[in-house]
Amino acid sequence: MRSGERIQHPELGDGTVEFVISRGGKAGAQVDFGYMSAWISREELGFREQHDRLPGPISSPSETAATEIHLPTLSNDVVEARRAILALKLGQILEENVLDLSIGTDDIRTSLERAVGGVARRRPASILFKGSWGSGKTHLLTMLNKLAADGDLATASVILDGEGVRFSEPMGLMETLLGSLRYPGEAVPRGISEPVVSLRRKFTYKYEVERRLGWRIANAIFQVPMRCLDEPDTIDVLEDYFRMTLPATHANAKLRRLGNRGIALPPLKAWRVAERPNRFCNLLKGWAELCALTGAKGLAVAFDEVDVEYASTISNGHRRWLRRNLLKAFRTILKKNVPLLLAFGSAPASDVDDENDAVIDLVRSVGRMDLEIEVPQPDLEQTRELGQRIIGLYAKAYPDRMSNVDVQKLKLLIDRFAEHHQRGLNPAPRNFVRGALERLDVAPGLESYIKIG
Repeated sequence: MRSGERIQHPELGDGTVEFVISRGGKAGAQVDFGYMSAWISREELGFREQHDRLPGPISSPSETAATEIHLPTLSNDVVEARRAILALKLGQILEENVLDLSIGTDDIRTSLERAVGGVARRRPASILFKGSWGSGKTHLLTMLNKLAADGDLATASVILDGEGVRFSEPMGLMETLLGSLRYPGEAVPRGISEPVVSLRRKFTYKYEVERRLGWRIANAIFQVPMRCLDEPDTIDVLEDYFRMTLPATHANAKLRRLGNRGIALPPLKAWRVAERPNRFCNLLKGWAELCALTGAKGLAVAFDEVDVEYASTISNGHRRWLRRNLLKAFRTILKKNVPLLLAFGSAPASDVDDENDAVIDLVRSVGRMDLEIEVPQPDLEQTRELGQRIIGLYAKAYPDRMSNVDVQKLKLLIDRFAEHHQRGLNPAPRNFVRGALERLDVAPGLESYIKIG
């Protein structure tokens, strides 16, 4: 098992080994599954260490060094369904399942499709999803990403945490945004260097794209000679540079060591605090335009958990001031003819002033949103329908586990849980989904712990 190796996990699906590392005395690796990254032990992956093998004849060195793999064979449909179930348990939803598990959102979907179509025609848009915790803001943002990808827009998703990723630090925010950038048809981000190289091959002169990309990005792209576009080491440096994880001075030094002495990449980050909001928006405009020139029709960016950002700055006036500067810069870029969509997901606050209420302050700072969507709460019938669709997804994920269960009784159980859920003080859809999955996890023992009839 080594870095870059492709493996298959019986529950999580296909993944790529990022690096091998031991934890708690156990050998294992950090594995990227596309939708999540997790540490997995060798035993869980089916690998067996040499000292675990049964005594037997002495093997040849080549046989001793070989790694034995014993993994169950799962169909792609089962693996994908299990990925979907795991995401739901974590409070997320995969784009592949979001439309199937959307109940009572037909009008919202129509509005979002209209906004996506407008962006493809170079009409920028802003959308605010508002609702309490667990009401479905992330679900609708995922739906937007799905519709945007189907409408040939590139997408990027940022989850604000109020600490490492926040509006008050635009340069770090841009780094996170670029790390999540995906073109239509991509399950995981392929990196920044590929579209950059594509644009460099497509256009001969900087002035052909400078007006759309801005001086900084255009100048950086055309600093790279054509002869370097097939050099893997050079491309790796450019990937880190354009994703802003490598400063321009370090990138230039590495390129010189690789023999590219004529390249002088300009700094992408703004070090002065006052310059950062405008630099962020100039770069965002440039990347939206670059997407439109290299295989997409524009860029849709989703900012989730905005209320977490606001909650973290209630007692920090300086960070509130920095955040407002960036949000006001958003207002400027949305007035331009840019193929860009900005979406925000936030819960309204209570017992705070307007400045610390994300829903109110977003509209005041960014300006009037093109769409303000109150996340709809499903009624009893819609909750029941959602429960039945979850049962169908679960049956695809674990067909053997469900083979001994009376499906009609199971549906009745989930229906009754839906009734109980709707009578609760906070009937959030996320709580219902998690509760339904907990009941399905014990479905094989259903007859022994509950009577239905």
